[in-house]
Amino acid sequence: MTTEDRLPPHDTQNEAAALGCALIDSSCVDVLLGTAREKDFFYDLRHQTTIEVLRSLQSSFQPI
Repeated sequence: MTTEDRLPPHDTQNEAAALGCALIDSSCVDVLLGTAREKDFFYDLRHQTTIEVLRSLQSSFQPI
């Protein structure tokens, strides 16, 4: 088995928890968006999509 065949380390429960914090408390959104990149931090495609939507809303000054 090569390193390309191995699954990268991830924890989908922690991903969901980070997104949940951002949805519950909008002050967490700045911290989350400032530190997490979709492809680097979020393994689950649904979580990647959610963070992209949060980033889009924030950049267009829409309430989250």
